[in-house]
Amino acid sequence: MNIVIKDKGCVVLLPPFTKRGALPEGLHKCTMEEFINRFCPVDNEKTDFFPTFHNDHDLSVRSYYKPVIEHLFGHSIERGADSIIFGGSFITNDETPNDIDCIVIVPNSNCIPHKNEILTMSGCTLDIVYVTEENTDMIYKLMNMFSFDKYDLNVGLVQVSLTSEFRNSWDDFYGQYDFAELLLEREAYIFRHFVTGSQKNGVLVTIHGLNTNSEWNFDLSPIASSSNWIFAPFYYGNVKLPLLSQKLKADILGYFREWIFMIKDKYQCEISIFAHSFGTYIIGAYLVGFNHNPPVKFDNIVLAGSILTPDYDWNKCIDRGCVNTVYNIISPRDPWVPKIEGAKILTKDKLFGQASNLGFTQTNKRLIQESYDIYDHSNMLRLDVFESKVIPFLNTVKKFR
Repeated sequence: MNIVIKDKGCVVLLPPFTKRGALPEGLHKCTMEEFINRFCPVDNEKTDFFPTFHNDHDLSVRSYYKPVIEHLFGHSIERGADSIIFGGSFITNDETPNDIDCIVIVPNSNCIPHKNEILTMSGCTLDIVYVTEENTDMIYKLMNMFSFDKYDLNVGLVQVSLTSEFRNSWDDFYGQYDFAELLLEREAYIFRHFVTGSQKNGVLVTIHGLNTNSEWNFDLSPIASSSNWIFAPFYYGNVKLPLLSQKLKADILGYFREWIFMIKDKYQCEISIFAHSFGTYIIGAYLVGFNHNPPVKFDNIVLAGSILTPDYDWNKCIDRGCVNTVYNIISPRDPWVPKIEGAKILTKDKLFGQASNLGFTQTNKRLIQESYDIYDHSNMLRLDVFESKVIPFLNTVKKFR
C-alpha cells in the first residue's frame, strides 16, 4: 500500500511502520482520506500494515474508528482548523488502540470550543488539545511530548491537512524540553479536552428464563452501563411451568411484543438482546411469529442455555434484516436442556430444541457459535461470562449490513 500526497510540489509517502510498530521519527503528512484509509481500514479490507487485523468474528476493530475520525475532522473544519496532528497508539500498528491523541490547531481563541460544546463520540476516548496558530511554543512542546513513546524512544507523528494544502508546517518542532515538565504543562493547559465517548451503544435487553427472579441482572447491569449500554431487563415474573401451556406462552410473548415496541419507541436506537433459557424461546418465537419481518428489529442477539431447535432458521432472520448478528453460547453439559424434548413431544411446538447442547445446524458468518464444557445451564450467568464474553462481543460486533 502506498499513500502519496503532494507537499509543495514534492511527492511524500506515509512510511511503513518500523519493527517496533511505530512510524519513523519525524512529522509525516497526509490528507484526511489517506489518514482514514491507513489507520481505519474497513472490514475485510486487505492491508499490508495490519495483516492480522481481523478477530475471530472477521471484523476489523479499527474500522469502528472511521466515523469517529470523520466526526473529528468535520468538527475541526467547523472551527477553522487547517490541520490536526496525531500522536500516540492510534498511529501505530496496535490493532486495538484505546484512545486518540491529537492537537487541533485553530486560527484564534474564539475557535476553541467550550467544554459543553465538545464532540460526542461513541465507544471511544479522545484526548484533544486545541491550540491557536500563534501559540507556536505550545504546539512545539506538545509535539515533542507526542514524539516519545512510553520507552522514551522517538516515534513519528502525522499531520493531517483539512484543506487542499498545508498552510502551516511544523517540521522543525524538535527542541530541548524536559518530558516531565511537558507532561505537567499539558495537564494544566486549559484548552485540553479529555472526551470519553458518551453516545450510547444502544439498548441491551435481557430476557430471563423460568423459575427465577433473574438476580443475575444485578451483576450484568453495572457492566453493561459502564460500557455505554442502556440496560433494560424484560421481566415477566417468576413463572414455573409455561412450557406445556400454550396460553401462558402466548401471554408472555404478547407482553414482550408490547414491551419491546415501547422500548423501541422510547429510545429510538438499536436494540440488542441477551436471552437465557426460556428467554431464547421468547425472542425466537417473536421473530417467527411475524414471519421474520417484525416491527422491532435487532442489532445483535446473544443466546445462552438456548432451548430453541437446532434447525432454527437464522439465515432467514439475517437475510431479511431481523437481526444483524447472533452469538450462541453452547454448553454441551447442560443437564436441563435435553429435558425440553419431552415438552416438544407433548406440545408439538417445533421451536423447542437443544441448541444449548448441540448448537444450530445452519452456517452463516453472522451466526457465531462457541462451545464451553465448563458451562451448565445456570453457571454461564456469572460475572466472568458477562465481562469476558457477552459485553466484549456486543461492544466489538457492530453493524456491517
